[in-house]
Amino acid sequence: MLNARLIRGTTGTIRWAYYIAAGVEGWTLLMAPPRPGVKSQWTLSARIVGSDPFKMAQRPLLFVTVVREKRWLFPIAEFRIVGDRMTATLGPREDY
Repeated sequence: MLNARLIRGTTGTIRWAYYIAAGVEGWTLLMAPPRPGVKSQWTLSARIVGSDPFKMAQRPLLFVTVVREKRWLFPIAEFRIVGDRMTATLGPREDY
């Protein structure tokens, strides 16, 4: 059985189309181990900085960051912001 996967980073962005909807600092990505009949999902936890409420209300939103010198993009399925903390459920990573 695979273990949960945890990745941490310092900066990233939330994007709507080519606009930056918010900056992200101190993020954590967690992928729970796969279970029979249940597809694994990534969960994002991060601090939001410099957000634009109008752009954050648009869809689709993407979480974009750099991991090991490669750009990672995840579609944001749903999210919740309390204060300056964001928790989001992400779709599968998109490679470009």
